[in-house]
Amino acid sequence: MEWGGISTKQVVAVIATLADGREQVGSGFLALPGRVVTAAHCTVDKRTQEQPAALSVVRAFDGERTTARVRAASDEVDVAVLEVTADWWPHTAMPAQFGRVDRSRSGELHDCETVGYPVWQFDPASHHRDLAEFHGTIRRTEDAGSHYLVMRDRLLESVAAEAAFGPDVRSSWGGLSGALVFYAGIALGVVVQHQRRQGRAAIRIVPFDHIAGNAHATVRAIAVELALPSPESLPLAQPAATAKTQAEGVRAAGFALPPEVPHFTDRQDVVSALRRQLLDDLRTPGDTPTIAALSGPGGIGKTALALHVARDLRSEFAGGAMYLNLHGLESDRLDPHVAMTSILQRLGVVAGAVPESPAERVQMYNDRLSGMRMLLVLDNARDERQVRPLIPWSRTNAAIVTSRTVLAGLEEAHLFRLDVLAAEEAVLLLSRTVGDHRVASSPADAAAIVTMCGYLPLAVRICGRRLAARPGWSLATLRRRLEDERQRLAELYAGDLEVRASFQLSYADRNDEERSAFRRLGVPTVHNIPCWLLPAIVEEPAPDAGLLLEHLADAELIKDLDVDASGVLRYQYHDLLRLFARQLSAEEDPPEFASRCVERAAGAYLYWAERADAQLRPDRKRTILTGPAVRVRTESAEVETVLREDPLAWFDSERESLVALTRQTYDCGLWDATWELAGTLSDFCDMHGHWHDWATVNQLGLSAATEAGDIRAQGYMLHQRGVLDRLLSRLDDGADHHRGALARFREVGDRIWEAHTIREIGIIYTEQGRLPEALTELQHALGMFRELDLPRWTAYTLYCIGEAHRAEERREPAGAAFAESLAIARRIGDDRVEAMSLYSVGRVLAAEGRWDEAALSLEASLAAFSRVGDRLWVARNHLCLGDIAIRTDGSSAAVTHWSTAVRLLEDLGAPEAATARRRLDENATGEGQPPDLVRR
Repeated sequence: MEWGGISTKQVVAVIATLADGREQVGSGFLALPGRVVTAAHCTVDKRTQEQPAALSVVRAFDGERTTARVRAASDEVDVAVLEVTADWWPHTAMPAQFGRVDRSRSGELHDCETVGYPVWQFDPASHHRDLAEFHGTIRRTEDAGSHYLVMRDRLLESVAAEAAFGPDVRSSWGGLSGALVFYAGIALGVVVQHQRRQGRAAIRIVPFDHIAGNAHATVRAIAVELALPSPESLPLAQPAATAKTQAEGVRAAGFALPPEVPHFTDRQDVVSALRRQLLDDLRTPGDTPTIAALSGPGGIGKTALALHVARDLRSEFAGGAMYLNLHGLESDRLDPHVAMTSILQRLGVVAGAVPESPAERVQMYNDRLSGMRMLLVLDNARDERQVRPLIPWSRTNAAIVTSRTVLAGLEEAHLFRLDVLAAEEAVLLLSRTVGDHRVASSPADAAAIVTMCGYLPLAVRICGRRLAARPGWSLATLRRRLEDERQRLAELYAGDLEVRASFQLSYADRNDEERSAFRRLGVPTVHNIPCWLLPAIVEEPAPDAGLLLEHLADAELIKDLDVDASGVLRYQYHDLLRLFARQLSAEEDPPEFASRCVERAAGAYLYWAERADAQLRPDRKRTILTGPAVRVRTESAEVETVLREDPLAWFDSERESLVALTRQTYDCGLWDATWELAGTLSDFCDMHGHWHDWATVNQLGLSAATEAGDIRAQGYMLHQRGVLDRLLSRLDDGADHHRGALARFREVGDRIWEAHTIREIGIIYTEQGRLPEALTELQHALGMFRELDLPRWTAYTLYCIGEAHRAEERREPAGAAFAESLAIARRIGDDRVEAMSLYSVGRVLAAEGRWDEAALSLEASLAAFSRVGDRLWVARNHLCLGDIAIRTDGSSAAVTHWSTAVRLLEDLGAPEAATARRRLDENATGEGQPPDLVRR
């Protein structure tokens, strides 16, 4: 819930419980995690100035109450900062943006606002005081010689207060002391009293720039608590256009819109109407969302217009503008709740904190957007069902939606139907694309070209790009070529086929190799196409793939995305162009062709993914189970380089495509490719905490292995699911999945994977505290690995046995197991098991009080895991080093380690994040005891 631009998530009541049991109520604001700003006189008995018996605060939005204590207070400015527990900070809250008013210039700040608990909202029957919102105006030069600001209600100023309300009636603003006053999302100051000489019409505010610049010791303490910079560093709250410019710079910088579409041709009538409608809705009170839906055929310019308007309006939205492509016309279009997760993560919510329940996710989404005043551009929606969950509930946010179809089912939306360009606009677009001088020299030919394009922006732009790429051509040459395609021109005017006809103009003008590449690349579900994929799909010898893709990009059949983080050049289909390519493939290629394209694309990804996985952990034999799926070897110097230097970067770049291809191979009935693709992602998802992706592909892989009747593959998928369950602390589920895997491996006689699975069951039993059973299973697995002569897994299993002994506080057998594990790992050069053993040896040494030796062992483990990019184990080492530092180096060093652990674990969504966060919180309050170094 929000009042204007102020979220009630952060509005609080300050309750002082007096000696006689009465409760004195004031207003306040949760400005920072653990910090409430209020008026100092709200924290004492107003009659006696004595300290209250107790002090507490109540959140407005849910009524939750917690104790508070004064961190800093000053009678000099009548402001106080209270401390509450850090976990009382709402998950969707945002720290207050403090600012100042330039009082050297005249002018007014209209629509300033504050929310608090005024006296007139008190109900004697229930002894409850309700929340109220107030709006007013600050005159910048009023009382410029004083340190205070005055906010006035113009309506109340226009009447004689005593005549209207009587001489004994208190100000309706009385009781707002402690509330914060905001303008355009910027907190200007703290209400300390209403101006009695102005009757009911005004309140007095202590500005934050006065607090920031005051040298008095008690005031400086407040500035430190709020982390206020110097007064001149605070952003200015300016009226009209200046405020808009500042809001854009301060608030919107974090969300970049895609670049402007080249040669955008203004549609002033639609742009003006759309802009006016959105602003009218934002400024008019109401309960319905603010939505504009742009519809029209593909290539009509919906996205270009939506982004143009979004840039124009961005200064009106203090929270910025955000763009999301919903890919609505692809077979694997973006699920609205997946899209919602993407937006939440851009807003700072870590992946593991997003609720699984769709209803809870929608609630978090709208709570997060509440009070932000943000503009969303939701591009390429398939239908109302895809976009409806993404529409913000709050009217102070707005959404511009684009779709091929009219979204009439969005009852609250303002509908805008985009038509073709006017003749003069189409010529202008051509002129901007090819050059004014060439069009000016051949106006009749230019008019004929845009007419044959049907005035569709995409078709006109394609023609312009062809001319720009061929400076030797005259406009008459292109005109004659278009006239040779009479059937195309007929199709341009064929209603729903007009977009296809526009694409056909460019497609038909390509040579055979380019047309084949366009059709084939559109079949696999790869959103950002790497240049190495084309040779894998084109089975016959092909010319330079990069040049072929450049030609397709020149024709605007695909989009050049430049190089990605892994150094690979990438391209992307527009949604409709991909659909067009797939339709062409169905018409022009053999029936089995589409499945063959998907299989070869999957084969190319399997080839690179297996090599990348091998580089993630080069110190061990492969544990990915391989099957009979096709591998397609391709050449790419860029990929070879990135696999040597940073295989994680390759997985980061290709993760979405690997997940999408796994789903597509399943849909095509390519069972072996499905479960093998799923297997290649397991190590990467483990190391980087992509739990949702891992669960998705694992389920597809298990279903595919079942469809294929591959018992061994089923065991492998169940084994991987058990590992994932354990990492997410779903231990009972993990044990069940491993038992299923064990039965299948025994059925096919695979003793190696039988041993792996027995070991994993032992690890789960250890984490469940079933230590005798754990040691039984782990010793069984150890015997099998010794018999099979697998030293790497012997060493790892010894490490697991040591962990089980350590959990029983049996340090001697734990140390012996770790020492043997470490010796084997060093002998065979297994850096990973060595690092894990060093970690556990360090913990055993720490439990014995041998702090220096323990720290050396843990630091060596940390260095090894940092080299391979295993963030989970890096975090675990930092957590333990913090536990040692609190005993040896003091809290500062410990907090540094714990903070790093919290950041990594929360980013991964790992259950251990709670332990690390508790360390920090207990240290901050001074209530914690040195942590137990024997148990995690």
